[in-house]
Amino acid sequence: PEIVVSSSLSGMGLNLPPPFAKAPDVALPLRLELGAARASGSNGAVGAVLPGQSLMRLDWGRLASLALVTGGTGESGVGPRALRGAVVVGTGAGDPLVLPERGISASLALDTLDVDDWTTWLDGFGAPAPGAKKPDAPSLSLGADYLPSTVSLRVRELGWGSHTLHKVAVNGSRAGRLWRAQVDATEFSGQIEYRQASVPDLAADSANTGRLYARLSRLTLGSSEA
Repeated sequence: PEIVVSSSLSGMGLNLPPPFAKAPDVALPLRLELGAARASGSNGAVGAVLPGQSLMRLDWGRLASLALVTGGTGESGVGPRALRGAVVVGTGAGDPLVLPERGISASLALDTLDVDDWTTWLDGFGAPAPGAKKPDAPSLSLGADYLPSTVSLRVRELGWGSHTLHKVAVNGSRAGRLWRAQVDATEFSGQIEYRQASVPDLAADSANTGRLYARLSRLTLGSSEA
C-alpha cells in the first residue's frame, strides 16, 4: 500500500448500537490502506498493477472489514466508480477478503441485531442541536455502483419493534433498483422482493420508499401476534 493509517482509537468513545459501541478506555484497532489495485497472482503471489484502478482496505478490529476497488467515473458523475469490493461485518472481519469479479458483496454475521436501535441512530445522525439551523444536504451522492450486488445475512436473534426473529438467514441479490432475497428464520420462510423508488418517483413524493412484496411458504405466529 502507498498510504497506511492506523490507530487504536484509545480515548475515543463511540455511541453506536451494539456491537459497535465503545468506551473511551477500550482499544479497538482501526487500519486504513490506500494503494494501487493489482491483479490476482498465481499461488497467492502479488499480481501486476491494474492501470487506473485504486484499492482501499479498511479493517476495524474484528468487527468490520471493507475492500473496494475504484476507477473511472462513477454513475453519479461525482468521484470514482466502484468496480468491485467486499464488505464483511461480524464473523470473518479482519480475515483476507475475496473480491468478486464485479460488483460488491456484503456479508453480515452477528449474534444479535436490533433494527430499531439502528433506525433511531440513523435518524439522529447529523441532526442539528436544539435551536440550531438544519445543515444543508451533502452535495456528494454516490451512485448505485456503491450498493451491494449480493448480500448474505446471518443473525441468531433479530429484534424489530415488538417482534424477535430467530436464526435469521438471508441470501439476496440486486439488479438495478430491484432487490430479491430468500429469507429463512424460525418464524417464517419465503421470498422477498423490494423495488426502490426511482428518482422521478422520489421527486413527485419524497415519502415514497418503494414497494415491498413477500411470498411466504411458512409463517408461525405466537399467540400474542395472531
